[in-house]
Amino acid sequence: MLGRAKNFIRDTEEKVKETAKTNATKVDRASEDGSVVERKAKKDAATIEKRASEDSARTQKAVDNTKNAVESAVDSIKGVFSK
Repeated sequence: MLGRAKNFIRDTEEKVKETAKTNATKVDRASEDGSVVERKAKKDAATIEKRASEDSARTQKAVDNTKNAVESAVDSIKGVFSK
């Protein structure tokens, strides 16, 4: 189950990045003259891609932390009943 959660997170990250690139490309095609709108779209795409990577890493770490907390709780419960 943990693997599926992390795969979902990574897939979402890639979809966000791809959407940002697609949107920047559309703006690029619409304004071939290097306009302010084009530059902003490219900057925004880079920012979105960076944040997607950061959010993905943070979420994967949270999944790991949750897994560790659950394992610790289960071990504690096992310890109580084994005495």
